[in-house]
Parts: sequence; C-alpha cells; structure tokens
Amino acid sequence: MCARYTMRTSAETLFALFELDEAEELAATPPIVRPTDVAAVIVAGESGRVGRMMRWGLVPHWASDLKIGVKMINARSETVFEKPAFRESILKRRCLVPADGFFEWTDIVVEETDLFGEPRKSKSRKQPQLITVTDQPVFAFAGMYDRWKDRATGSVVFSYTILTCEPNEVVVPIHDRMPVILRQDRHAAWLDQGLTDPEGIAALMEPVSAAVTRVFAVPSADDPTRLSA
Repeated sequence: MCARYTMRTSAETLFALFELDEAEELAATPPIVRPTDVAAVIVAGESGRVGRMMRWGLVPHWASDLKIGVKMINARSETVFEKPAFRESILKRRCLVPADGFFEWTDIVVEETDLFGEPRKSKSRKQPQLITVTDQPVFAFAGMYDRWKDRATGSVVFSYTILTCEPNEVVVPIHDRMPVILRQDRHAAWLDQGLTDPEGIAALMEPVSAAVTRVFAVPSADDPTRLSA
C-alpha cells in the first residue's frame, strides 16, 4: 500500500515536465500528500494534457458517502478490472499522479539500558523509508479518478486512487506492494482514452526497474524539511 507520498516540485516544473496545455493552481499540492488531501493529477483534455486538483481516495460516482474514499487510496492492478468501484474508471478515467517519492515503514528494534548499563526490555519503532527513482526525480504514478456528486448539497468532488503492483527486488524487503510508476514513454498510452483493452492497459502496470529504485531512511515522514538522504 502507498499511504503517503511526496510532491516537492514546483508547479512551473510540473507544467513543463508533463507538457500541460492548462492547469489549475497546482502549487496547492502539499509537499507530503496524505489520504484525503487535495493534490495535482494530470488527465487527458480535449486538446492535450490538463492539470487538475483532486482528492486522494477515490469516491465512486454511485457512492452514498464521501467517507468511502478513505478506503480507496490504492487499487490492486491485478483485480482492478473486476472491482465495482474501479472497473469503469480504469477503462475511461485514467490519470497521472505526479510525485518525487513515496514512503513505506520498517520495524526497528531499539535496545535500551538502565542507569547502570544493564539491558532493559527492547522496544520497536517505525522507521520511515523514502523511495525515489534515480533517473526520474519527478515521476508519475498510474492513477484513475471519478466524479462524485453530493445528493444533499449538489457539490461535486473529483477524487483519484493510485494503482499498486508486486514490488521490485529493492522494495520487496520493505513491503509486499508498491505503486505502479510509469516510465515517461508510457504516459501517453496511459492517458489515451482510446485504449480500452484490458490486456493493453494491464501491460502498462508493471513495477519500475529495481536498477533505478533507491530506498533510504529519513528522520520523519511528516516534516518535508527532513527528507534528505
């Protein structure tokens, strides 16, 4: 599961890197994105790529409550064509989710001693690990989105989820899943609204190469100023 990721890149850089035709206020994306945050995604527009701000945690258009999105931050690539919440979006509403890193956590055993240097009961803590792509400082997760309308108020919410796949050799010691990271030469295919063949779409959802995957421990997954290697 990917439950937190980083997006520390400027809106101007995103505009250029992803060749956007137009965009909303992408600078509003927080540097560390958490579930239910509103962040930048890229969709196919009428004449090119468009940047939009959406809520992380997909809310299906048929849902009765916005809260369901908390459980929909990720979608498994292996079953996405079967799940009622996702099977329409994966065919018709795919998006790119810009990022420059994502987190997983490992358990670290901390040995403690008393005042006399005698060992005490050891404790464990969660160590955040930041995962990046060495040859793409800014990359894109494979995502999909939906439009939900509140029946009581009429307000409309656009929301997205991130596809996950089996981990590569670098990530597997940390977690049994990882986000689908699309290479730049696959961005156009992922956004292609004419691509509706499940086999063709599934072929794009592979783990990024271990050769370009870097993992390093960071002091905090909450403070964007403390994410240096």
